[in-house]
Amino acid sequence: GTTPGGTAPASKFVDMAGYEWANTAVNTLANMGVIDGRTETMFVPAGSVTRAEFTKMVCAAMALPQRENATQKFDDVPNTHWAFGWISIAAELGIVEGYTDTEFKPDQTINREQMAAILYRAINAAKNMGRLPNGSPAYFADYAQISDYAKTAIDRLSAAGVINGVTDTTFVPKATANRAQAASILYQYFKAIGVV
Repeated sequence: GTTPGGTAPASKFVDMAGYEWANTAVNTLANMGVIDGRTETMFVPAGSVTRAEFTKMVCAAMALPQRENATQKFDDVPNTHWAFGWISIAAELGIVEGYTDTEFKPDQTINREQMAAILYRAINAAKNMGRLPNGSPAYFADYAQISDYAKTAIDRLSAAGVINGVTDTTFVPKATANRAQAASILYQYFKAIGVV
């Protein structure tokens, strides 16, 4: 289909029914090499996003190189883990932190406030914060439920139109994020800095 101002890339994924709102984001990011399907033709939009997956997505979005030869920092991310190189560069740049000094929990599902904080730190690391538009932070009735470490990120990213609430007035910080939502947030980041 077409969108105002251009043609949406053709979908290579056959499982986007019910997630049509994310089609443009998913296809654009797949074409840019920022995200992959779980298979060639299945994106699995409802699938939960793990900490390793989102780390890889933000590093790819910021064009950060993998650190394949890094020293193993986290005991639960051996250098045989598929995301080892991405987690290494992200940890080195302060984009991600472990739960402890030695534990990253790469396969644990990421929640919305973790996603916001990681994206915010990645934008900082890529020195792109100044390219984001300045608006007013969104009002969220559940703001008190947002962990302190994520508040600045959510304020800045909501002000720039990169992240939205689950509803008009709630952010639902502890909710897990699915793959369609993660794609949508990264697409909105590229939109905010004028790349797409």
